Amino acid sequence: AIAVAALIGYALSERGLPYIVARIVAQTGGRITVDDPTGSVASTMRFRRITWRGVDATVIADDVVVDWNPGALWSKRLSIRGLGARRVDIALKPSTGATAPPTDLRLPLAVDIGRLAVAELTWQAGPRTGRISGLEFGYAGDEHVHRIRQLRLVSDFGRLTGDLSVGAQEPL
Repeated sequence: AIAVAALIGYALSERGLPYIVARIVAQTGGRITVDDPTGSVASTMRFRRITWRGVDATVIADDVVVDWNPGALWSKRLSIRGLGARRVDIALKPSTGATAPPTDLRLPLAVDIGRLAVAELTWQAGPRTGRISGLEFGYAGDEHVHRIRQLRLVSDFGRLTGDLSVGAQEPL
């Protein structure tokens, strides 16, 4: 019991976060890289850079902060009070043909993000590019619906504000 308590204490400490991140990175086969993790898995975590490389896309997020409630996982919920990044870059490979829209967007567990904020988001899809600044919103999603609350952003096309709900199964 003492050994288990010590292991849990280590995992939740600031020294435990780099160890846990290294295990997660290893499980992805190198598709995810994480630079300079600091903080605690028990509350707020900071990362200088997180990179995800997929077959058709690459996402890079700089100066990421995650403030979450890990205890919510016991209830099969992911509860994030705040999630932010100074900059996010998304690069998508050009498609070779028409892509059918998804028919199933169900999540395996409920997700609630109180506030997500990105100072600057840039995207590239083949030859097309764009930039969004001041992206902010709240999000809740599960097996039934995805809800975006209090969306605010500025893009090359103007400002956008509002709320949005999309079903998780066809018809969306």
